[in-house]
Amino acid sequence: MKILRVYDVNLLLDPSTSNSEIDNLISVISEKLLKVGIVAHVEKKLKHELAYEVRGRKTAHWICFKIYTFLGSVIQELKRDFLLNNRILRFMIIKLSAKDAKKIPDYQDISDKILGLAKVYYQIDQA
Repeated sequence: MKILRVYDVNLLLDPSTSNSEIDNLISVISEKLLKVGIVAHVEKKLKHELAYEVRGRKTAHWICFKIYTFLGSVIQELKRDFLLNNRILRFMIIKLSAKDAKKIPDYQDISDKILGLAKVYYQIDQA
C-alpha cells in the first residue's frame, strides 16, 4: 500500500502582501496539488512580529498549512515556485514521519481520498 506523505509548510510573506494575494497563493498551491494531494489545516498570522530581520523586514505574514500527498515530487515543484515568488521572504517544508502523520485525527479519511485521486490520474495501485 502507498504511504501518504504529510508535510508542514511554513511561509513568511512580505508584509505588504494583501489578504487577497495570500488567499490567491493558497489557492494556486491547492490547484497544483489537485490531482496528487490536498492542502489542509491552513493557519494565518498577519503582520507577525519577527524575532530578527528577514530581508530587511521586521514583520511578515506567517502562513502554515499541511500538504497530504502520495507523490513527493510535487514538493520539489513547490520549492522551486517558492524560490521564484518575490513575495515569499522565507519558507520551510518539513516532512512528518509516518508515525507522527498517523496521529493526525483525519489521517485515514484523507489517505483514502487522495489514494482515490492518485488511482484515477496516475494509475497507482494499492500493492
